[in-house]
Amino acid sequence: MNNIENKIYENSKEFDSINQETNKTNQSDLQKLLEKNIELSEQILDLTKYIKKYIVWQKIFSWIKIVVIVTPIVFGIIYLIPYFKDFSNQMQNFSDVMKQAYSITPY
Repeated sequence: MNNIENKIYENSKEFDSINQETNKTNQSDLQKLLEKNIELSEQILDLTKYIKKYIVWQKIFSWIKIVVIVTPIVFGIIYLIPYFKDFSNQMQNFSDVMKQAYSITPY
Protein backbone atom coordinates (compact mmCIF):
# COMPACT_ATOMS: atom_id res chain seq x y z
CA MET A 1 0.00 0.00 0.00
CA ASN A 2 2.74 2.46 0.95
CA ASN A 3 4.70 1.44 -2.11
CA ILE A 4 1.85 2.54 -4.35
CA GLU A 5 1.42 5.76 -2.41
CA ASN A 6 5.15 6.47 -2.68
CA LYS A 7 5.04 5.87 -6.41
CA ILE A 8 2.08 8.20 -6.73
CA TYR A 9 3.90 10.85 -4.72
CA GLU A 10 7.10 10.44 -6.73
CA ASN A 11 5.22 10.52 -10.00
CA SER A 12 3.35 13.63 -8.95
CA LYS A 13 6.65 15.32 -8.01
CA GLU A 14 8.08 14.29 -11.35
CA PHE A 15 5.00 15.60 -13.09
CA ASP A 16 5.37 18.95 -11.30
CA SER A 17 9.06 19.19 -12.16
CA ILE A 18 8.33 18.47 -15.82
CA ASN A 19 5.64 21.09 -15.81
CA GLN A 20 7.87 23.72 -14.23
CA GLU A 21 10.86 23.06 -16.48
CA THR A 22 9.03 23.69 -19.69
CA ASN A 23 6.95 26.72 -20.46
CA LYS A 24 6.19 25.73 -23.99
CA THR A 25 5.36 22.13 -24.54
CA ASN A 26 5.66 20.40 -27.81
CA GLN A 27 3.98 17.25 -28.97
CA SER A 28 6.47 14.86 -27.34
CA ASP A 29 6.14 16.58 -23.97
CA LEU A 30 2.38 16.31 -24.17
CA GLN A 31 2.73 12.64 -24.98
CA LYS A 32 4.94 12.14 -21.91
CA LEU A 33 2.48 13.97 -19.72
CA LEU A 34 -0.36 11.86 -21.03
CA GLU A 35 1.59 8.68 -20.31
CA LYS A 36 2.32 9.86 -16.77
CA ASN A 37 -1.33 10.73 -16.32
CA ILE A 38 -2.38 7.28 -17.51
CA GLU A 39 0.11 5.65 -15.16
CA LEU A 40 -1.17 7.68 -12.21
CA SER A 41 -4.75 6.89 -13.15
CA GLU A 42 -3.95 3.17 -13.18
CA GLN A 43 -2.40 3.42 -9.74
CA ILE A 44 -5.43 5.29 -8.46
CA LEU A 45 -7.64 2.58 -9.96
CA ASP A 46 -5.62 -0.09 -8.13
CA LEU A 47 -6.01 1.78 -4.84
CA THR A 48 -9.72 2.21 -5.45
CA LYS A 49 -10.15 -1.52 -6.07
CA TYR A 50 -8.27 -2.29 -2.84
CA ILE A 51 -10.45 0.14 -0.87
CA LYS A 52 -13.62 -1.31 -2.39
CA LYS A 53 -12.61 -4.85 -1.36
CA TYR A 54 -11.79 -3.59 2.13
CA ILE A 55 -15.21 -1.95 2.48
CA VAL A 56 -17.00 -5.10 1.26
CA TRP A 57 -15.17 -7.22 3.84
CA GLN A 58 -15.95 -4.68 6.56
CA LYS A 59 -19.65 -4.94 5.72
CA ILE A 60 -19.53 -8.75 5.76
CA PHE A 61 -17.78 -8.87 9.12
CA SER A 62 -20.13 -6.29 10.63
CA TRP A 63 -23.08 -8.55 9.74
CA ILE A 64 -21.27 -11.56 11.16
CA LYS A 65 -20.61 -9.61 14.35
CA ILE A 66 -24.28 -8.69 14.66
CA VAL A 67 -25.31 -12.33 14.13
CA VAL A 68 -22.77 -13.53 16.71
CA ILE A 69 -24.13 -11.06 19.27
CA VAL A 70 -27.87 -11.37 18.57
CA THR A 71 -28.11 -15.16 18.11
CA PRO A 72 -27.13 -16.12 21.70
CA ILE A 73 -29.47 -13.45 23.06
CA VAL A 74 -32.41 -14.80 21.05
CA PHE A 75 -31.67 -18.41 21.99
CA GLY A 76 -31.21 -17.35 25.60
CA ILE A 77 -34.60 -15.67 25.65
CA ILE A 78 -36.26 -18.68 24.02
CA TYR A 79 -34.56 -21.05 26.45
CA LEU A 80 -35.24 -18.96 29.57
CA ILE A 81 -38.96 -18.19 28.98
CA PRO A 82 -40.14 -21.33 30.83
CA TYR A 83 -37.88 -20.44 33.76
CA PHE A 84 -39.30 -16.91 33.86
CA LYS A 85 -42.83 -18.36 33.92
CA ASP A 86 -41.91 -20.70 36.78
CA PHE A 87 -40.25 -17.84 38.62
CA SER A 88 -43.28 -15.59 38.19
CA ASN A 89 -45.53 -18.41 39.48
CA GLN A 90 -43.28 -18.84 42.51
CA MET A 91 -43.30 -15.09 43.13
CA GLN A 92 -47.09 -15.07 42.87
CA ASN A 93 -47.31 -17.89 45.42
CA PHE A 94 -44.88 -16.04 47.68
CA SER A 95 -46.96 -12.89 47.32
CA ASP A 96 -50.11 -14.79 48.25
CA VAL A 97 -48.40 -16.27 51.31
CA MET A 98 -47.18 -12.86 52.38
CA LYS A 99 -50.66 -11.36 51.99
CA GLN A 100 -52.08 -14.11 54.17
CA ALA A 101 -49.33 -13.63 56.73
CA TYR A 102 -49.96 -9.89 56.98
CA SER A 103 -53.71 -10.35 57.17
CA ILE A 104 -53.29 -12.64 60.18
CA THR A 105 -51.02 -10.39 62.22
CA PRO A 106 -52.77 -7.34 63.71
CA TYR A 107 -51.17 -3.91 63.63
